[in-house]
Amino acid sequence: PDDSQVVLTGALVQQTDSEHLLLRDGTGQIMVEVDDDVLGEVKFAPDARVRVQGTVERDSTRSMVHAKTISVVN
Repeated sequence: PDDSQVVLTGALVQQTDSEHLLLRDGTGQIMVEVDDDVLGEVKFAPDARVRVQGTVERDSTRSMVHAKTISVVN
């Protein structure tokens, strides 16, 4: 549901622009919005595994996650 708190761990498919990442896990793919203050200077390698903690944002056509934290996991 909209505004749900979530923690996702998956592979980075691509960074579509400076604030959006496409993340893939065992259930599918989802767009993650990451504000500059959360992302900082972190750069991700292709297929990096990342953990995202954030909030679900849903509208009539799509769902995405607004990240509160993001980190690379090994």
